[in-house]
Amino acid sequence: MLNEGDLIKLKIIGETKTPKGEPVFIAKHIDRKFLLSKNLFTEDIPELNQSIDCYVDKVNCSGQIFIEPISERMLIGKTLLFNVINKDNVYDSLGNKKSLFHLKQKDGYQATYISYNTISTNELSCRVIEIKKSKLIIEPNNFPTIYKYNQQIQVQIIDVEQIDGLGNCYLAKDTESRIHPILVEKYAHYQLEIGNRIDCQILGFDKKHNLKLEPKNPVYEIGTEYEFKTLRLEDTSDAAGNQLKILIVQDQLSMEASIVQLPQSYKMTPTVMAQVYRISNGRLYLNLIS
Repeated sequence: MLNEGDLIKLKIIGETKTPKGEPVFIAKHIDRKFLLSKNLFTEDIPELNQSIDCYVDKVNCSGQIFIEPISERMLIGKTLLFNVINKDNVYDSLGNKKSLFHLKQKDGYQATYISYNTISTNELSCRVIEIKKSKLIIEPNNFPTIYKYNQQIQVQIIDVEQIDGLGNCYLAKDTESRIHPILVEKYAHYQLEIGNRIDCQILGFDKKHNLKLEPKNPVYEIGTEYEFKTLRLEDTSDAAGNQLKILIVQDQLSMEASIVQLPQSYKMTPTVMAQVYRISNGRLYLNLIS
């Protein structure tokens, strides 16, 4: 079984294009095939039958496993000097003004950074703290930042409001007296109420420049094993043509969750033990405990 963050070797066995016309390598690890975007390689482009070092970026609820080359992963923890190519004033869904920096480094690495502060500078020294979907997540060294990626903060639910372009949202006020929207539809099963104080994890910013908050699940902890009621088995396939079995289970909050990477011989039982490896948008991501 492959887990997020695992380092693996892939052998390039062919090339093709996605339905949208994106060129991809067909690669293989043991008995499973993967599609690896050719756009991920700016230099040292691999050749047929070559083996390359990769890492597992994400395993989603439908059994898709996203693999990326490990080369850029080596940037995590390093400090890079970026030139400020452009700076825009942007507004989040509540009308709060922020600065959006478009950055480029001398070796060609690009990144964006959103700041609540107005900063006049031509360059930013930044530490690479994570890479997600080939995008650098950075943290400037030049000035103090109020909100940091993966930081835990406490907020208070002060209202529920319909927000254009988002929908029905909890309004969450933090200790800096800033207010952030949290989508009701994603966390309705948490049964949040006005006045509740909740712990949240910062996951960066969304496409509308809102601080993205993941409220703490009221029942489940990442890395812990739990028993789940099984509902059904589904047969499907991924983009590379691998045949997959997905087990759908129900959690204690009456929400469905998926267990993927099951062997084709798997037989469903009334309950199953699984470990929570990620919680995102109020949804559990589970690994089967054998």
